[in-house]
Amino acid sequence: AQTLLRVKDKSVFQLIEDKGLQVAIESQIEELLALDEHRAVECLAAGWDSLSPETVVTSLEGRRDIIHLYLDAVFSRDFRAGAKFHNLQVELYADYDKDGLLGFLHHSVDYDIHHAFTICKARGLIQEQIFLLGRMGDFKTALNLLMTSVKDVQKAVEFCVEQSDKDLWEDLIDTCMKDRDLAGPLLEHIGAHFDPARVIK
Repeated sequence: AQTLLRVKDKSVFQLIEDKGLQVAIESQIEELLALDEHRAVECLAAGWDSLSPETVVTSLEGRRDIIHLYLDAVFSRDFRAGAKFHNLQVELYADYDKDGLLGFLHHSVDYDIHHAFTICKARGLIQEQIFLLGRMGDFKTALNLLMTSVKDVQKAVEFCVEQSDKDLWEDLIDTCMKDRDLAGPLLEHIGAHFDPARVIK
């Protein structure tokens, strides 16, 4: 592996993965990244159980974009492998991959919810805030945010169905009845879950 790396032969990545040589190239992570950033990240992530995420992240200090790619690749292999970095990952997803953040929040149980909510609120990430509020049990605030910021009645109905909370239904109905643009969609989507006649009353 050392010889292939020295002559910048990209077949080194396959050799490292096939032979599980990640530990052997611990001091040459920078050289691997210089040769092919994407393949280096995948190669390092494939060996997370031999060359620990702690070691790799320390080696990548200051390179947040690469740390994100690496930890994301580790997470896709094992949800718990880089658990100690999950608070950091919330920030990294928010900075480098907003579309991937909600899925991460759904699948991880190793981040601090209040920390994650603060990050998402500071960046105006509404769907992520709604999910976290729901996970914290603050369904009323979550529904309010869903209706004021997103104004998606179908999602609001689905949210109320999931929580099975009578007070939430009342809040949703009150909100929609005060806005003519929301009343129609409410009647359209609520029928299978709530008697529309009660809404009209």
